[in-house]
Amino acid sequence: MYETLTTNDIADKLLADENAGWSRAGAYALAEYLQELEGNIGEEFELDVVALRCEYSEYPSAAEAVKDHNEDIYNEIANDANELYENGPFKDALVKEHIERECLQWYNDNYWAQSFKGGVLVRNY
Repeated sequence: MYETLTTNDIADKLLADENAGWSRAGAYALAEYLQELEGNIGEEFELDVVALRCEYSEYPSAAEAVKDHNEDIYNEIANDANELYENGPFKDALVKEHIERECLQWYNDNYWAQSFKGGVLVRNY
């Protein structure tokens, strides 16, 4: 027997898991992603908040996720960004934007990541 859950229901159940530490925005982003995935594959999922806590993590940025996962890759991306924007106006903002974009791309090339307003969700593999 399955109960059909709304995005709000899923997010509320994710937020109720005190061990996960999801932000409200992160929980909603994950709920929306799971619903989209369910629709794309045409198969219903059983909501298992413990499994989701183990499979996905939330970070304030893709750069933080990559740094936590592989600091050498983060340093390589950061060095490339600093060399690319060595001189010029707005260097700090451009470097930060470049690092974030490249870290998100790296994570998606190797695992899975989805940005949302306020952070990024990543798959833990």
